Amino acid sequence: MNIQIVKKFTKRTEYKMLKNWISVDERNIDELTSGICVIPAIIILKLSEVELQSLNKWWRHCGNQLIVSPPFHQMDVLSLLQLNVDLSVQ
Repeated sequence: MNIQIVKKFTKRTEYKMLKNWISVDERNIDELTSGICVIPAIIILKLSEVELQSLNKWWRHCGNQLIVSPPFHQMDVLSLLQLNVDLSVQ
């Protein structure tokens, strides 16, 4: 299983704790490979527009899973990750 974390935020406590439980690959957002990426929600606010677009493109590929740990304060993760999908049944 390929668990990936965002390289420039590896000093965050969430990532340090994760490394104690499982081996991870540190990657830049634009270097993510197929698999799973774990990202604390607060990091999403710190990404540049280009990085955010790259992350959104990555998680939309079949087989990729983005695991977002919950933030400690209220934030609109759904709109940042463009998760609002309209469904209509007729």
